[in-house]
Amino acid sequence: MNRLAELQEINRYMGHFISNMASLQEIYMGNFVTTMQQEQEIYMGNFVTTMQQEQELYMSHFVTHILKEQEAYMQSFVSNMKK
Repeated sequence: MNRLAELQEINRYMGHFISNMASLQEIYMGNFVTTMQQEQEIYMGNFVTTMQQEQELYMSHFVTHILKEQEAYMQSFVSNMKK
């Protein structure tokens, strides 16, 4: 094989190699971005669920506390009315 044919063969090989690397990079980056989006969705879903649970728990304690305060106030009020 003469030198020109060798260089053309190397050039063709490198062209295929670069094309394959670019394709692999696109696939990898596509998978990476998809994975990151899924991780973010899972994290945000868990975060929102946790915040809702915290809010429900807080409101439950708050309502219980208010009801106890109201009950104590009413008992005191009734007791004072009886006097």
